[in-house]
Amino acid sequence: MGSVEQPQIRVAGANSPLLHHLNRRTYRGYAHVNRSGIMTATAFALLIAIAGCGKETPAQAQADVTKAEDTGAKDVAAATQTAADKIADANTKLAASEVAVAHTDVEATRNVAFAQAEAVHRVAIARCDDSPADGVKGCKAIADAELAAAKANAQATMVANDPKP
Repeated sequence: MGSVEQPQIRVAGANSPLLHHLNRRTYRGYAHVNRSGIMTATAFALLIAIAGCGKETPAQAQADVTKAEDTGAKDVAAATQTAADKIADANTKLAASEVAVAHTDVEATRNVAFAQAEAVHRVAIARCDDSPADGVKGCKAIADAELAAAKANAQATMVANDPKP
């Protein structure tokens, strides 16, 4: 196997160690420059620039601290108020929801009582049809009265227990 010939960077009339180094680090026409030296120089320049900035008097520093504390206190107060408002809103919605659930429960209980009364009424009417002819009218009247009383009782229970007016 033969060695791959690497291209050389050539500058007319210059034979410096830097060019010699660059010639050795060249591969396929692209120079591989040592970046750590550039990064170190950039970091050092940045450090010097930052060190020169931010020089303020103690009074200015205290004013900045006070301003930051005031801003922080206002932010905390605003966040606390927002949280309190959201909690109050959620509690209002929860209370309304609990009332709606209780109302639905009372209505459902009344509807079940109505259905039971009507079922008992149907059975009573069927039994009345089996009774002697002269007693059918009176039997049906009693069954109708019991149905009306059961429905009125269920309605009165609902009104008494319903959280919604």
